[in-house]
Amino acid sequence: MKYLQILLAALCFFGCRAKEVVVHENVRTEYIRQLVPVVLPDEGASASALLECAENGAVLLSRFEVETSKNARMTLMIDSMNNLSVEAIVERDTVFLPQDSVIITRDVLKTEIAYKEKELSIWQNVRLWAGNVSIILIVIVIGYLFFKFKFK
Repeated sequence: MKYLQILLAALCFFGCRAKEVVVHENVRTEYIRQLVPVVLPDEGASASALLECAENGAVLLSRFEVETSKNARMTLMIDSMNNLSVEAIVERDTVFLPQDSVIITRDVLKTEIAYKEKELSIWQNVRLWAGNVSIILIVIVIGYLFFKFKFK
């Protein structure tokens, strides 16, 4: 009886496996070098001029200084009507600097592998069918005896 219990416990724990799950993990690393725009700070321009009046009412420019940065332009004009006009153009500059980026991608793929179970032989099918029939007959006999003695 002891060996029968060990055999039944072994069959419960070590039965047939129908499916097995296999996990595949794929790690991919990409290095990307791209150009990133960087806006330079604003630039400016300044001008200073010393204007003097002449004896005949004309305006004379005695001293003129202009300071501009790399991307700034300035023009100063005195027309025949003694009007002073100043025009300053400042262009914003954008430079593109290289930047390295790293992208890590993980793909996890779960695959179920199904095993085809071995088919039963004819003799095993007959024994299985006979076992089912005997269980049904035992249940019917027990039910008959229960009702016979209960309602007698």
